[in-house]
Amino acid sequence: IRKGTTLTAIKRCISTPSLAICRVLRDKLRQPDFRFKHEILKGYLQVLYGEICQLMAPLVEAQEARQSSRKKLIFDRFLEELRQHYATQRSVQFYADRLCLTPKYLSQVVHAVSGRHAGDWIRDYVILEAKALLKSGQYTIQQVSDMLNFANQSFFGVYFKKAVGCSPTVYKES
Repeated sequence: IRKGTTLTAIKRCISTPSLAICRVLRDKLRQPDFRFKHEILKGYLQVLYGEICQLMAPLVEAQEARQSSRKKLIFDRFLEELRQHYATQRSVQFYADRLCLTPKYLSQVVHAVSGRHAGDWIRDYVILEAKALLKSGQYTIQQVSDMLNFANQSFFGVYFKKAVGCSPTVYKES
């Protein structure tokens, strides 16, 4: 929350019914033999708290909107980087470095915006491309493995089977 905005909200808070509640609280505290003072003061404090929350709500919502739009921007940039590099890079660290973020923060932002983890997005992009290449019938499993920058066909097979539930051979033939 910006400094000027907070001061404006505080001034607005002072000039509202909250000020009257504060005066009543002060007066009640000065009464020495007032029965149920504790309970009544608790009630007034709850009302005062509600008034302050009501006044601060627009500021909190504005702050959340700014944070949300920042997270959306990071997520969009992540997807753009992913579209460009998924065939050669499969680590969250790579994408975090490209966006000048830590891998943990990138993962948190991606999950907050999309409900899915960054690693899942990366895996799904790679698997979607692998499936398309395998189903096209134009490439062997070895060629698909090479095109997606896997160390060897065996590693590609393990990666594919873990994600899809069947081997590339079985998928290609189905």
